[in-house]
Amino acid sequence: MNEAEIKRLLLSYDGIGVDERSTDELTIYSLGGQIVAVLKNGANPVCLSLRCDPNLAQLLRDKYESVLEGQNLNKRRFITILLTGQLTDDEVIDQIRHAYEETRKLVD
Repeated sequence: MNEAEIKRLLLSYDGIGVDERSTDELTIYSLGGQIVAVLKNGANPVCLSLRCDPNLAQLLRDKYESVLEGQNLNKRRFITILLTGQLTDDEVIDQIRHAYEETRKLVD
């Protein structure tokens, strides 16, 4: 997946928008004021941070070297994925959906 595809996918979820805390370097996507995802603009490879259940986050970090602790975010509740091809597009899409669902729990 490329940066443009990720942006389109994130914005397709009900209620997700670009957060006012975004900068030239980072685009923050939030739902009800809660961060869902952070995309590092122009990064190569694409660098995407997502909200994640802490147990799943640990499993993903153990399984994939391209999945790291959340960069500049809560290390237990966020993961950072470097899109090097280690995760398939479907796996990235699943993680984005999971981040949305985890955030919905906070705002509902």
